Amino acid sequence: MATTYSTTFYTSGGAVKEDRAMSGSNAGGLLGASFSETIATTVTDGLDEHYMQPAPANGNRRLQGFFISAGDMDTGGPTLDADIVFRTVLDGVVTDTMIYDSSVAGLFSAALAFKYVHSGVKLPESDSGTGHFVFKVNAAATTPAAANLTFVPLVN
Repeated sequence: MATTYSTTFYTSGGAVKEDRAMSGSNAGGLLGASFSETIATTVTDGLDEHYMQPAPANGNRRLQGFFISAGDMDTGGPTLDADIVFRTVLDGVVTDTMIYDSSVAGLFSAALAFKYVHSGVKLPESDSGTGHFVFKVNAAATTPAAANLTFVPLVN
């Protein structure tokens, strides 16, 4: 399994670029930052994962919803099974909270039209106060294709 990182939000070693992270303020209101990048074939050709963007995980946070769209990442068939999870580490335990289950909401092996998904998921806390939205491949693509993925979470 290989792990890659968004060049917008992370350094090549996986550290969060502080000037790109969502605010961790508890002042209220919706927090948002948009992820829109090409997912490389090297992510979808195996059981790999791509760290898309960080978000605050320091209290009573909820993902109210998100906008999502994607190109066809498996031009050879409907084999690709990939999800978006919110990854946190609390007391040394890694937890992946399901955000977008592609087998239910729309596969990445076909183009996804731009849509809004209501969520309401409570985001778990993390030791560092930061969690990560991760594109996680569960079954590799038959014919991997590089395609753009746009994900805009609305967190409060």
